[in-house]
Amino acid sequence: MAESLKYSAPAFWGARLLTSAGGLGFFPFFPGTVTSLATVAALFWAMPDKTVLLMLLILTSFLGMTLTPLIEERRGKDPSEITLDEVAGQLMTFIFTGGWSLPLLAAGFVLFRLFDIIKPFAINDVQKIPGGPGVVLDDLLAGLYSAVILAVFHYFGVL
Repeated sequence: MAESLKYSAPAFWGARLLTSAGGLGFFPFFPGTVTSLATVAALFWAMPDKTVLLMLLILTSFLGMTLTPLIEERRGKDPSEITLDEVAGQLMTFIFTGGWSLPLLAAGFVLFRLFDIIKPFAINDVQKIPGGPGVVLDDLLAGLYSAVILAVFHYFGVL
């Protein structure tokens, strides 16, 4: 798909708008954190059920992996404006838990940002995969680590 859009200016700008999470990636300071926070706020507002959450996770992951190479071709490897991967990772963070309490959302936000920034274990290795998959999969893995911790806390009634 990205190959056929390669030289189309409108497609490039459309891809840029999507991969920047509606423009949040253009925020001058900490665009990944801003996008993650906006995602958590949207989850609190919408309170989607698990099916909708899973569909959004699949959609954002697919778009991120598909459109990122188009952006990287003109903007370099994993430019900071690409923040759709933060949306996907933040969605992954809440995939195992039920409910949308403020403490749960706050803990999920902090855990995801911590894993996404520090990149422990395999997260740093996954990031080295070229193209869209490398950009998105490290955030999905950070989200999965966060999801497991949140699920344990949630199970034991901590959150």
